[in-house]
Amino acid sequence: MSITYNDVKKILNDLADQGSHGNPFHDGKGRFWNDYDTLVSASTKIYDQQPVVVVGNPDASPLIKALKGEAPFDDSSYPRMPQDRPPATTTQINDIADWIRNGCPRDQPLADGGGNEAGSY
Repeated sequence: MSITYNDVKKILNDLADQGSHGNPFHDGKGRFWNDYDTLVSASTKIYDQQPVVVVGNPDASPLIKALKGEAPFDDSSYPRMPQDRPPATTTQINDIADWIRNGCPRDQPLADGGGNEAGSY
């Protein structure tokens, strides 16, 4: 199964909604992942304005580091994502990493080319 943006958005919303339906702050950006263009263009002050998602390179993507709880998101400097909620599963992290590795496809699976209209939320 190829992961699409809509899959990633659902994973991140499910993680944020565990236990309560609050809005994460993220420096005032809230649920920045609910808009494709915002997700792939968002930057983080933690990495000197580096993109949150490094298209094609999940290992360099702060989003993956935050979900895994890797430094600096290991609670020594910043909390892991989602904050104050159960951590993402290995499967959820791997699915998002695969999406990033595959170029962050907007909405259609890479394997079959089908899908929905792009970018709606």
